[in-house]
Amino acid sequence: MFLLASLIAVMTAKAQEQIESIIIAEHDSAYYAQQAQLWQQEVKKRPQDGNAWRNYYQAAFYETFYTRDGYAHTAQIVDEMEKAIPNDYTYYVCRYKQGGGMQEHFDYAEEALKRLPGKMGFFDYDMMTSYLMMRFDEVRLSELAKRYYESGLYSPGVLQYNYNELQGMDEGGIYFGNGDACLIPKILLQYGKGVHQDKLVVCLPFLAIPDYRNKLLTRLGIDPTLYQYEQPQSEDDYDRQEREFVDLIISHTHRPVYFSTFNSEKVNAPWQKNLYNEGLTLRYSPTKYDNMAVMRRNVEERYQLEYLLEQFCPDHWIVAERLLTNYTQRLKDLLFYYKKHDTNRYKWLMRRLMSGIDHARMDEEQKEHFRKMLAEK
Repeated sequence: MFLLASLIAVMTAKAQEQIESIIIAEHDSAYYAQQAQLWQQEVKKRPQDGNAWRNYYQAAFYETFYTRDGYAHTAQIVDEMEKAIPNDYTYYVCRYKQGGGMQEHFDYAEEALKRLPGKMGFFDYDMMTSYLMMRFDEVRLSELAKRYYESGLYSPGVLQYNYNELQGMDEGGIYFGNGDACLIPKILLQYGKGVHQDKLVVCLPFLAIPDYRNKLLTRLGIDPTLYQYEQPQSEDDYDRQEREFVDLIISHTHRPVYFSTFNSEKVNAPWQKNLYNEGLTLRYSPTKYDNMAVMRRNVEERYQLEYLLEQFCPDHWIVAERLLTNYTQRLKDLLFYYKKHDTNRYKWLMRRLMSGIDHARMDEEQKEHFRKMLAEK
């Protein structure tokens, strides 16, 4: 009986895992449900353990992606956390996250910033970087982004892909995007590494925050009073105001404007007829131009694609794997162009795209799907 109890304890300990962001590793609902239960047991044993509380909250949070009533569960966890560790960094950062990053929860983020741990993990850096981006607080953002970049925690593959996106943009370009893996790494490159600082990265969901909108317009030299904001009464109302705001920026600046290929079709739809594929980004232009020539320039002169042939830094992020194959989707049209017009370039690009597919850690069926994309024409 004692032996069985000891074995169960060992198995339970091994089953507990630090909960990673879904851009690093993805699991199914059963995994997150089990992890939430295991970490709940830990916080009962050690109610002052901030790490256990963070993992408990994160597991339950990701479980909500698969359930309808998950918000109530995570809200309850934060309430319990408040009683157990009321003045702890973990409580404040989770309370802020639970509030969806909205303006009325900024005070929690500020309290978390006052209590930053000496050794920060991905969750800490990512949450606080996102918050300072939302506040358009470039002084503190610069300090944190540099620390984040130099920590070495961020995926080299994701940074490389984002660097190539920036490389293809003209000087002073404005990038409209949505998603952690296409926004935060650009901030790390700009503020942490000090490259492409002439570009402006805009998070579309942050446009719902009045302070962010005003600071963005001021940064662009546009009078904030030109935009008359009204509280959205519906999703259509929100979409309309976002469209009007972006149009204001387009019409009042002479800067190149780009939209992320990772935005949903719905997000890019209002400008779709004026978006031209330049490789890894979509450029807005009211008039037609030879975008294939720009794509050739980007691939031949600006993008750094050699890392697709060989990588020397271990990178286990799931999103990094997907970006390796995303080159195939984004550059296949250029490959077919080369096939007709430039045999040497065709072979050069095909080798890199195929190598990216080969290096991606995914099953052969998925890889074969991407290989067939390169043989369609």
